Amino acid sequence: MRVGLSDGETRPVATVPASVAVPVVAGTVAELARVLGAPRPALAGAAPGPTERFRVIGVIASASGQGAALMSVDKQPARPFRVGSNIAPGFVLKAVTQREIKLADSVQGEVTATLPLPDPAKVKTDALDNNLPRLLPSAP
Repeated sequence: MRVGLSDGETRPVATVPASVAVPVVAGTVAELARVLGAPRPALAGAAPGPTERFRVIGVIASASGQGAALMSVDKQPARPFRVGSNIAPGFVLKAVTQREIKLADSVQGEVTATLPLPDPAKVKTDALDNNLPRLLPSAP
């Protein structure tokens, strides 16, 4: 096959037969988007740590460190977790005390994070207390 140039000259061009298949290498969606010209996502900071991911609502603890914790994981509704339970990938509830929980990367692993219970003076748990100003008529 020959291709014509603007000055009238022609040059031979190599062609690929239509029957030749070009291998496609599968990649991630992000890689495909980048190849197709999508802008790169902004570099994210460090992954959120346990204090950002987990919120301790309450505990039931024994003197031996056994018990359970009521926790919210990644802003999901709170659920109970027993000591030894996997909370999220890489996080196991290692122990509970009356005022905090201890997390590890495995049941046999060392404690990697300690999360305190919220200060009871700063937490309003009674729905009536939270709505009381709206329920009472204002003074004239």
